[in-house]
Amino acid sequence: MGQQLFSIDEVIECLGRLVGDDEFQAAQTDKGQSGLHTRSNVRQKFASRAANTNTSDETDGEEPWLDPVLIKLLLTAKRLRHKHFDSDLMQDPSWTMLLELAWAHLQQTRVSVTSVCMASGAPDTTALRYLRLLEDDGLVERSRDLQDGRRTFVHLTLKARKSLAEMLGELRIKSSRCVAEFI
Repeated sequence: MGQQLFSIDEVIECLGRLVGDDEFQAAQTDKGQSGLHTRSNVRQKFASRAANTNTSDETDGEEPWLDPVLIKLLLTAKRLRHKHFDSDLMQDPSWTMLLELAWAHLQQTRVSVTSVCMASGAPDTTALRYLRLLEDDGLVERSRDLQDGRRTFVHLTLKARKSLAEMLGELRIKSSRCVAEFI
């Protein structure tokens, strides 16, 4: 089976989703006279997007926006690292826990301590130690399961969601700038 090739429209649409630009998601926009995307108009769009993106915390009292595309992309990248490299060399349990909890938050699902520790890929005692560090830093909180007292759930705090939203916003800007530079 050969490699799957993508048209420039598909690549630009995907990049548009990455940077959150609706104009890019419609693959028919901003085409040159030939009906094709030109390098200069695509570069200009991405440069403009990068220049106009605001990373300041505008969520005073509101729930910060967690970008599901970037969170899923980061989780996928982690899984691919473990697929292609020795997973013992690619450990980052606390970051993996934060991403998994962010994804669960977006899906509005509860995650048990056991599940988040398993998802981290670290041995149980190591994962629990990292979870405690995240808790001590105010990034996660635990809550008892009211239905089953033996189970404890863990979730991101507002502090963690704000920090993650800010980081993802900066990642979006930097990715836009990188795309603009290399197109």
